[in-house]
Amino acid sequence: MEKLVSYLETLGYTVEEQGKIQRFLIVFYQGLPVGFILPDFSVRLVTDADGVQKESLGKIVAFFQEHNNLPSVGSGEFMILNYRGSQLTVFFNPKHQRMQYASYTVSPETGEIQRNLYMNYDTAIHHFVEQTHMINLHELHSLPQKTLGERFSEWLLQYLLKKSQEKLEQK
Repeated sequence: MEKLVSYLETLGYTVEEQGKIQRFLIVFYQGLPVGFILPDFSVRLVTDADGVQKESLGKIVAFFQEHNNLPSVGSGEFMILNYRGSQLTVFFNPKHQRMQYASYTVSPETGEIQRNLYMNYDTAIHHFVEQTHMINLHELHSLPQKTLGERFSEWLLQYLLKKSQEKLEQK
């Protein structure tokens, strides 16, 4: 719960811990109560709270539960990949009510860090791999691709050669 409190505070919420027997959190945004977070991480919302912040709280808690096992970096971000000083992170953007990805890549020429934002995981991973040269994607695309028929023919030929070799060894 302490990590969740810290995470919510980085997003601009104020959190108070309450309860003597069973602890729960009261979440405020700009001084107004938004909801309660129970020990099982379920969210109970205040009916008079601002609609956007009310909606956001449940999404933030779900995002946190999914990503809190990753290393925490920066202000409310979780690191997905770290390669040669470059990082790919995921964070929840409360303004847009969604998860986003950020890559921080180091320029080999200047040593400056460049930040790029992405809306989905596949695009983020692709650009991160391409920018860091983790894998040479151009080389992968230029390799000749074998058709399913060609791969099956090769497999069948190797299988038949193996079986005939086994028969010769048995004699």
